[in-house]
Amino acid sequence: MNTKTIEQYSKNFKTYLFRLGYAESTIKHSTNDIKTFLSHLQVQNIKSLQEVLPEHIHAYNAYLHGLKSRLTGTGLNGKTIQSKINNVRLFSQFTEATEKIKVYSTKVEIVPGIKQHKEIISQEQIKNIYNQTDDSVKGMRDRVILGLYYGCGLRYKEGLRVELNHIDYKKEMLFITPSKNYHSRYVPINQQVLKDFKDYESYARSSFKQRGNSFLSGSVSNSFLNKTLQNLCEKAGINKQICLHSLRHSVATHLLQQAMPLEQIAKFLGHNTIRATQIYTHIVEELHHGK
Repeated sequence: MNTKTIEQYSKNFKTYLFRLGYAESTIKHSTNDIKTFLSHLQVQNIKSLQEVLPEHIHAYNAYLHGLKSRLTGTGLNGKTIQSKINNVRLFSQFTEATEKIKVYSTKVEIVPGIKQHKEIISQEQIKNIYNQTDDSVKGMRDRVILGLYYGCGLRYKEGLRVELNHIDYKKEMLFITPSKNYHSRYVPINQQVLKDFKDYESYARSSFKQRGNSFLSGSVSNSFLNKTLQNLCEKAGINKQICLHSLRHSVATHLLQQAMPLEQIAKFLGHNTIRATQIYTHIVEELHHGK
């Protein structure tokens, strides 16, 4: 794919968006994104769009995750990356309509909301957060929230979908049900988290409003769970903007610091490709150099 071809595709794509009624600013950003995408294909020695494979889309996604802002030095946020990937999907719709060529034929993993190491909680801070819980029913439930989202590294909705029969206390494993974009998987549960799960199920779960067989009872809105975590952080003297997903980022970073292979961390997190996991290598490097 040469520069002339890239310019022609960009021009035709711009006309396509104009005819669809997109705003001028949107057309400008979308066209620029496609120029970047096509230039990246050029670097990968792709001579025509017929040669584009899912691996090339994943490589572009990894490239976007590795980009840093010239102004702030931080990586692109998840929403920005998602927008750029959406433009590739829109470009694929254009090429399908005009040339019967489907460019975007896969799904990619977007790492949302991470701002380098700023959202990472240290292992010592995790211990301090746990120390803010007590043996009341609320304290037991707080430890379960930490266990699901830090100990098991779950996404927000994955934690909500955990049911009583998904926890195998003998095998020390948690079954994660499949969703629209992710496959099912088994996640190991360490002994302390397993004990917290047992205590909660035996002594605390019935004290909160039940949601059928759902393991996590009571209020489960994203704002409530985040507020619970923020309260624990404040008690622990942690002055960071921490959310549930920060716990997932943190355990991934800690596992990498403990020399767990990247492939195993990807499997633990349920990433579709290892490229989405590679962002944590950059975070570990920054933490190591004390940036």
